[in-house]
Amino acid sequence: MPTKRRELRRIQKEIEKEDFEKEKNIYEKLCDVAEKMIKVEPDKSTRERIERSVKISHLQVTPTGVGSLTFLCCISLCFLGFLLILASFYFKFSIIYGVMLFFSSLPLGYYLYNYPMLYEKKFMIACGSEITFLILYMIIYMRESPNLEGAVKFAAAHLSGPLGRDMKRLIWEIEVGKYTTVDEALIDYLSIWKEEKYFIEAIQILRESLNFPEEKRLAMLDEAIEIVLQGSEDKTRMYSNNLKMPVMLIHALGVLLPVIGLVMFPIVAIILGVKSEVLFIGYGILLPAFLFF
Repeated sequence: MPTKRRELRRIQKEIEKEDFEKEKNIYEKLCDVAEKMIKVEPDKSTRERIERSVKISHLQVTPTGVGSLTFLCCISLCFLGFLLILASFYFKFSIIYGVMLFFSSLPLGYYLYNYPMLYEKKFMIACGSEITFLILYMIIYMRESPNLEGAVKFAAAHLSGPLGRDMKRLIWEIEVGKYTTVDEALIDYLSIWKEEKYFIEAIQILRESLNFPEEKRLAMLDEAIEIVLQGSEDKTRMYSNNLKMPVMLIHALGVLLPVIGLVMFPIVAIILGVKSEVLFIGYGILLPAFLFF
């Protein structure tokens, strides 16, 4: 029992240290400030999506904070754009700057409103790179000792990324009584990995292997390794194939189009009388924004 208490205190200190050292990013800080200034509640479906993303990625924001930040930023840009449009008539400069600032609130608002979901995808990609190591560490332990809880602790101790932190939290939640068994905790945790079928299947095989004799159990552990390695290979191949079209688009619009445009612009400017502001806005603002989104 004293050894178990020391292990529990060690895990608790590691989790608290990670939470303390994880400084809030600029988005989280802005959400906190915006929520204190005004409270804007998102609709029910968006609230549920944000809450799910926050739970998975551990992003320190609330749905109200996300809605408040989006509202304040959009209103501020629209107001500044309107002022710039009025100023353009008084000071005799191009109205296009004010119009651009006014309508830039739309893509910015979309980005801020959907940031928790985008952050969740980034978090899942970072976790996905550790899935293979998690399964391998669990199998290494279970070859010597067929104990699922010990395997999870062993993997948590040797993983340093986001998946390792999730495993430490899982152990802590078991110890404090949120889950009665590690089997129950894993089933609940796997609910967020619905798209990673090979991960779920490998964990299921590890769980079922405990009910079989030694020879069959070791064969099932080997099967779990093959499944996770094959799944990781298939996912990598799919990811590389999905990158072909975005890379071609970025190359065409981000490299070839600007070069051709710069060659053609002097001719077009002379014939049509196009001002340099159009070139700046098109190539300095619109095109990078389009490629980003």
